[in-house]
Amino acid sequence: MEEHSQPQDTVASHDEVTEEQIISDNVATQRSSSRSIEVNATNAFVSAQFSESVSTNSHRAGDTFYLITTGAVYADGYKIIDAGARVRGRVQNVTSGDGTRRGRAFLAVTFDEVQAVDGSWLPITYPEYSDRGGEVVTFARGTTLNRLRVASGRVILGFE
Repeated sequence: MEEHSQPQDTVASHDEVTEEQIISDNVATQRSSSRSIEVNATNAFVSAQFSESVSTNSHRAGDTFYLITTGAVYADGYKIIDAGARVRGRVQNVTSGDGTRRGRAFLAVTFDEVQAVDGSWLPITYPEYSDRGGEVVTFARGTTLNRLRVASGRVILGFE
C-alpha cells in the first residue's frame, strides 16, 4: 500500500506545478500584450523658443544651448514631439563688438536636433540664425522661431 500512496503524492505535486505554470503563462501573456509602432517623422515642423538668452557676452563658438518647443508635433495622427521638448542648438560664430561700424558684434547659431517622445533625438534643418549689431548681440530668452523642420527620423511609440 505504501507504493500506491507514493504515486498519489507525486501526482498531487505535479498538479500544483501545473497551476503555477498556468498562472505564470497568463502573466507572460499580459506583459506581451503591449506593442510598438514606428512613425516616420520626416518633414514635420517644430516651433521653439530660446529657454535662455544667448549672447556674444556669455557664449563662445561651440557652446551648446537649448530651446523649448512651444507645442506638440503630430505625424500620422500620433504625437511624436511633446510641447516643452528640448531643441539642441550650437553657437557657430561669435565676434565681440566695440560699437563702431567696423567693430560690430556678430552672433550665429544653428539648431541640430529635437527630442522625440521616445527619448531619441531627431535631426532638424533650419538656416543659420544670425545677427550683427553694435557692441553686443543677444537672442533673448523667449524669442520664438517657427518652422524648424525635422529632416528625417523615426519615432518608436509603445502602447499597452
